[in-house]
Amino acid sequence: MKRKFLLLIILLPTPLSAQDPEIDSLMLELEALEAELKPFTDKFFGTFFEVGYIFENSDLLEPGWLFKYAVEYRQSPANNFLIRFNLDQYGLRYHVNNDNPLIGDMQGATDVTDVLLGPGYRFGEGSVRLFLLAQVGLKYYSFPTASPEPPISFVEVASSQGMYRFAAGIEYYFDDTFAATVDVFHQRVFNAVDYWTEEQGATCISVGLIGSFF
Repeated sequence: MKRKFLLLIILLPTPLSAQDPEIDSLMLELEALEAELKPFTDKFFGTFFEVGYIFENSDLLEPGWLFKYAVEYRQSPANNFLIRFNLDQYGLRYHVNNDNPLIGDMQGATDVTDVLLGPGYRFGEGSVRLFLLAQVGLKYYSFPTASPEPPISFVEVASSQGMYRFAAGIEYYFDDTFAATVDVFHQRVFNAVDYWTEEQGATCISVGLIGSFF
């Protein structure tokens, strides 16, 4: 019976510190590094989920659903100056007139990607906060074209152009690192071409969740 009891004591796991003091030392160093970097990493926020509905003022484009992806650097975790990067993707149906009577109007859908970067400012320190944002960037899309002579072919040509956006939003914070948000923005392209020959603007409203990455 004594032999079995002695064997049981030998097989029982010992504390990690007793097994390898170097691991304890490494863990303490990692904790110290995390505490040192925390004032910096706490300033990075991003959207966990955000969806909106965009209304293009162009008569050639129909409204559509928009999915927003954003990364934000905040001067202060609670408020003040911020810089936000946006990558927004959405699909829009188009109806484009064509001068070629053999083709007629061209209808289809185009995938649009807006890439923007710009400064903003957040107001408030409580549960409800407001922000304003101004961004510039590029819009990527495709535009339908048809050959003027037989054999007639129909293709969508990839294109891009500059754009800018002004946004405003209201946020409700569940704690200092996680919030629900409602945003409204108006944006315009720089050049009156393709879908935007007459009106170059669009308006969108979106809802989502935003929080700290770390």
